[in-house]
Amino acid sequence: MTPTELPPEGGTVQIEVEATRGDEANAVVARKFVGFTVVLFTVKLGLVNALDFEKVRWKGSVQLPPNHSEDDMVYAIIISVRNDSERDERLMEVVVKGRKIST
Repeated sequence: MTPTELPPEGGTVQIEVEATRGDEANAVVARKFVGFTVVLFTVKLGLVNALDFEKVRWKGSVQLPPNHSEDDMVYAIIISVRNDSERDERLMEVVVKGRKIST
């Protein structure tokens, strides 16, 4: 997943997943607040050909919005690969930097 840090204007995060097996892959974007977490949206990753026939690869991207506050905004991106009824998940974080306020 790149980049893991974005400027205050937000931007696009590229996601690439490689697994030994799987039927589908998704990226769930969430924000954690004090005491609760909110899922903002889910992106289905597209299947691409892997150079290694023993692996499966997916690609996709998520667009994160601008940050209008002074504090950094941390987004959790949960990358999930499903194979039949099994699911393997990895948690990644992306920071959208806060805006510097001129004094």
